[in-house]
Amino acid sequence: MLDLILYNAQIADVFRLRLFEGWVGIRNGRFAYVEEGTPPEGIEARDKLDAGGLMLAPGLIDSHMHIESSLITPRRFAETVIPFGTTTILSDPHEVGNVAGEAGVRWMFDASRDLPLKIYHSIPSCVPATDPDYEWTGQVFDADVIRRLAEEPTVIALGEVMDYRGLMGANARLQAIVKAAWDAGLMVEGHIPTLRGPELSEYLEHGVGSDHTLAYP
Repeated sequence: MLDLILYNAQIADVFRLRLFEGWVGIRNGRFAYVEEGTPPEGIEARDKLDAGGLMLAPGLIDSHMHIESSLITPRRFAETVIPFGTTTILSDPHEVGNVAGEAGVRWMFDASRDLPLKIYHSIPSCVPATDPDYEWTGQVFDADVIRRLAEEPTVIALGEVMDYRGLMGANARLQAIVKAAWDAGLMVEGHIPTLRGPELSEYLEHGVGSDHTLAYP
């Protein structure tokens, strides 16, 4: 027995890049069927809903963004993006961290709870963005801060390591931050639109596993 059958829907097949008319069956909060045509006889459901030809598509995931750049709170951000299909985001609150330090980052964590938008977090790696000798921030993050924030259950990554010169050079604080993230089982995100060749290899050697910026070969 299914909990719900949703039929007469235009289903977006994101693997084969096509739309097809079909139906889905849901049981225990999971999709049990995603099929073309109409539900066959013999498959029962507690509820049935006619989609009226509307499109049914997987939720969108924004894998790198900064909520504070929108100048609204996580709750208002959720209210804004959910109607357009975004269901999950990975938020990097490094702008808040550079102004309000660890307390500001924790506020972002707390403000993201119990929302219809699923919000995961990365810990800002570059607070400050370069070196404390060059700029003033709300706090200087070190490996101890990373270890404390990594205990938050929604944290899954270390945010973009922008100071690639420091990581590849002799910046012991930044290298300790990356090590603390790895020790905590976090992914390490990058920010390296300009590196090529041996420099890129050296950067990746420190354990960076992604880059959200646009780069050309």
